[in-house]
Amino acid sequence: MKTTLHEFSCACQPIVLKVEHGVSALICRNYPPPRLEVIAHRAERKRCPCGHLTTAAFPPDTLWGTRASASVQYGPGIKAVAVYLNQYQLIPYARVEEMLGALYGTRLCEGSLLNFNQQVYDGLEDTENQIKAALLQQDVLNADESGIRVEGKLHWVHTLGNARLTHYQHHEKRGQVAMEAIGILPHYTGIVMHDHLKAYLCYTGFLHDLCNAHHLRELVFLLEREQLAWAGEMSRLLVVMKKCVDRAQRRRQTALGPHGFLIKNVLTTGIILKNHQYPQ
Repeated sequence: MKTTLHEFSCACQPIVLKVEHGVSALICRNYPPPRLEVIAHRAERKRCPCGHLTTAAFPPDTLWGTRASASVQYGPGIKAVAVYLNQYQLIPYARVEEMLGALYGTRLCEGSLLNFNQQVYDGLEDTENQIKAALLQQDVLNADESGIRVEGKLHWVHTLGNARLTHYQHHEKRGQVAMEAIGILPHYTGIVMHDHLKAYLCYTGFLHDLCNAHHLRELVFLLEREQLAWAGEMSRLLVVMKKCVDRAQRRRQTALGPHGFLIKNVLTTGIILKNHQYPQ
């Protein structure tokens, strides 16, 4: 949108200005005022000479996930905004209600927000199945499980993915019971990077790659609590190796060079010290 601003007089004296000397430009970016749009759909009903009464169909997106008998519906736009605020931005129901009221002048009850989330969950079933099928074709996946509170009880969010695809699944359990219910790891045959949770090691169909971020945490514990110097050396070595890998990737190299002797020396020292301090 373009606007032209006119000035007809000079600040020094009240005379009419006529000579033009070009224009000055200022670009202003702004959001339009949010507003709630109400559309009244009227479906014609016509009777055939045979006696059959035919009614025109309402737009599908106005009836998705709602009761067909309800004469007032919420459209897909407001449903998408509400679900986005609650599920992606993690804003509680009460604040979502307040935000929609402040922005659009309409307040939704908690029951409506729950229904919107359920409708999206049901509608994404095919998408979830496609993500699961695609993950099974990936060469390398990372797996993790994070604790969450559900009605005061400890539950778990299981994640499995890579830089392109991620699958999230809530489950009451952390271990193999949940992994079997999710149904990806039992059929996967590539490489999985994970922590030291024993449930992962129950699977022999894929190769296991232990996460170095977890290794670093355990090495810090050994260094600070057990005063094991080799743990500090190993921590520094892991960080250096990570930087070497990043630099090699930026240079599009496929090998790191002769760094193997470093890790061999540190591991050998660690094993000797461990056997000396903690004899079996």
